[in-house]
Amino acid sequence: MSEIERETGRLDVDGVNIYYERAGTGEHVVLLLPGVLGTVQIEFKLQFQAFDLSKFTLVSWDPPGFGLSRPPERIYNNCYIRDGDLIVKFMKALGYEKYSIMGFSDSGRTSMILAARYPEVMRKLVIWGTCAFIGDKEKKTLSLCKDVAGWSNDRKNIFEPVYKEDLQMVWGNWVDFNNRLQDFATPYLKDIKCPTFILHGESDIVTPMEPHAMYLKKNISGARLVIFPKAPHTCHQEKASDFKCNQTLNLVNTGFTSYLN
Repeated sequence: MSEIERETGRLDVDGVNIYYERAGTGEHVVLLLPGVLGTVQIEFKLQFQAFDLSKFTLVSWDPPGFGLSRPPERIYNNCYIRDGDLIVKFMKALGYEKYSIMGFSDSGRTSMILAARYPEVMRKLVIWGTCAFIGDKEKKTLSLCKDVAGWSNDRKNIFEPVYKEDLQMVWGNWVDFNNRLQDFATPYLKDIKCPTFILHGESDIVTPMEPHAMYLKKNISGARLVIFPKAPHTCHQEKASDFKCNQTLNLVNTGFTSYLN
C-alpha cells in the first residue's frame, strides 16, 4: 500500500509543545492516542493506511513527555486528567469540537477519564489493552521488564531510535509511576455515556484480559467487547488486518450492529 499524504505539525498547548500528524478530509474525526513510549509513527502507521480518508479525518499526537513531544520530561502527577484537558484544548485549536477517540494502553486510561469528564466532545470511544486499576500481578510483570537491557532486540530497535540514551530513564519513570498506582479510573467509568468499544488481546500479559477487559465491560454502560484470540498486548499490530479493516471500520461506520457479545 502506498504512503498517504499526512500533515505534520507542532502546537503549543498550555506551554507543552505537542507534535502531531493529521490526514484525511472526512466528516468523522478520529483521534488516535498511542500507548506508553509510543509515537504516531510507531503505533498507528497501519491505521493511517486503513481508513477511507474521504470519510474520516485522522489526528494523532505524541503524548506529552514521549516521542517528539519531549523535552520536557513527562510529569506524572494527575497525568491522565492533565492529558485529557490538553487533548480537548489541542483538538479545539485544530478546529474540532466533537470526535471519536481510539486509545491504546496508557492512553486508553486517558481516553476513559476524558470521555467521562468531557462527554460533549465524544462521538465514540475505542480502547484496547487498558485498565482502570493496577494490581500486584501487573506491577510484578512491569518490574521484571524495567531494565531495558533485558528487552528483545526487536523491542529495543523500535524505541532506541526515538529515545536513544534516555530510553531507560523514560521507561523506568513510567514503571515507577505504575507501581505507585492503584485504582485511578473506576470512579469515572459510570460517567462514560458515549458508545464504547473494548478490544483486548486474549494473551495480553501486560494488562491481562481477566480481570481488566471484563471489569471495563461490566462498569461502562453499554460497552461492547471483542477478544482477539491468542493476540498479545499490541493486538492492533499483531492482528492488524482484523483491527484496522474489520473491527474498527465496522465500529465507526455502523456502530455496534455487527457485535453481539
